[in-house]
Amino acid sequence: MFLKLCFTDIKKNKLINICFVLQLTVIMVLAVLAVSTVNARIRNYYPFKNYFENKGAFCVWDSSRIDFGKDFAQYVSESLIKSESMVGTYMTYASCKEYEFSTITYDDEIFENYQPVLSSGRWLTKESVNEAVITQNNYNLSVGDELTIIDDYGESKYKIVGILKQNTPIPGYFTSKQNGEYSYKDFYYAYNHEFEERPMMILSKGDYYKVLGYQTLIRYNESITEEEILMNEEKLYSLGCLKVQDMRDISTQSKKVMRKDLSTLVPILISLLLLCFITTISNSVLAVKKQLRDYSIMYMCGAQWRRCTHFNLVRTLITSLVSVILVVIAIKILYSTNINNMFFITINFYTYLIITVIIGLNLILSAIMLRIIINRTSPVQVFKANHGG
Repeated sequence: MFLKLCFTDIKKNKLINICFVLQLTVIMVLAVLAVSTVNARIRNYYPFKNYFENKGAFCVWDSSRIDFGKDFAQYVSESLIKSESMVGTYMTYASCKEYEFSTITYDDEIFENYQPVLSSGRWLTKESVNEAVITQNNYNLSVGDELTIIDDYGESKYKIVGILKQNTPIPGYFTSKQNGEYSYKDFYYAYNHEFEERPMMILSKGDYYKVLGYQTLIRYNESITEEEILMNEEKLYSLGCLKVQDMRDISTQSKKVMRKDLSTLVPILISLLLLCFITTISNSVLAVKKQLRDYSIMYMCGAQWRRCTHFNLVRTLITSLVSVILVVIAIKILYSTNINNMFFITINFYTYLIITVIIGLNLILSAIMLRIIINRTSPVQVFKANHGG
């Protein structure tokens, strides 16, 4: 009976409720986009935080100077003083028989720690064998298709298990920056197949020759001295590095970049919450004033003012849930458009949190405004005012 009254009231005041639902939907969609943008700006820092926040080096390799005749990654590691770990991208001699692709592969650590944005399928794991993830392309390939990979060792069939979203940052591939201070962002390359010579294929483990190249993160033991760091830097240049940056400088610059990004986006989130605050107050005032007559009748029939507050909360909750449904629909539509290439819409804990905060704020303010208004007016006064008594 209680819920039936709530739905009847919503239907009776449908114009106000429709406006409220649409306003709340717009606010929540904007909040999701803002949170997604913040997440996209900082999410790439954390997979390799262990490197960015410790002593080490960020290396950009000159492929024309790399020694392809040996296990180059192992040789680099053994040539450095107090090198603890290394993660990076590998060039391959593998090629696709059916189509033209640029092919790379990664260390297990990248497969394990990094999760790119995919348009379909899944990312590779360190256990993956003879699998591949490709970028967007004009070949009309889809998840589940098989391609023939050719190498000096022969031919192998590789199954496509995922397709990257357009402009998805690819770790350790390429940077156009030659001078200036590097940050964690320079370890990533936004791959857009429309601007590239050919699409990209990322291979899992398999029978093909690979060699360390493009970009590498190196972590040193914390006991390394400044002199030893400089010696390692000289060694890396001699091995074929085009650019070597001290990881402590990378960390400092990365934090500056993240603070700058957040200083731009956090005010937007605060503005959205203030907009929610103002919208809720204005809608609550309009709705309560319009429904005071109904509340007074409920009171005259034996319901307490507190019961009217519960009625208002349930009505507000129902309209808020309708807004959430519309938000889900809107996000699905936006996710399939080019807008997602700008925002990288992500549904995660923080997305749920901001939506919950907005709904919670809406419920609390609605209840407060109702109490303020009805506490200043007696039910008899409201009833007489609406019946000329």
